[in-house]
Amino acid sequence: MFAARLKVFPIDRVALRVAVRHGWLSLPIEDEEAQSFFVRGLGQTEIDPREFSRLLSQVGASHCGREPKCDGCPLQTMLPSGGPLSPESC
Repeated sequence: MFAARLKVFPIDRVALRVAVRHGWLSLPIEDEEAQSFFVRGLGQTEIDPREFSRLLSQVGASHCGREPKCDGCPLQTMLPSGGPLSPESC
């Protein structure tokens, strides 16, 4: 997708976990709707989607696995009050 310079964002488990736990998306969700959310958000910035995907994967690996580890996460301040939503999701 990135090699072809398509305006798409790879929707994977990590991207969904982060978005659902922060309250940006709700499950169940169609791939096209999730894709649209990320593409719209990135389309208004100068952020490279490849770099954003890589950074999101790092956050997922270190903080947003099956069990959320929110302490020290760079996205912790973006969590809803009370902590992650649906921590068991995804």
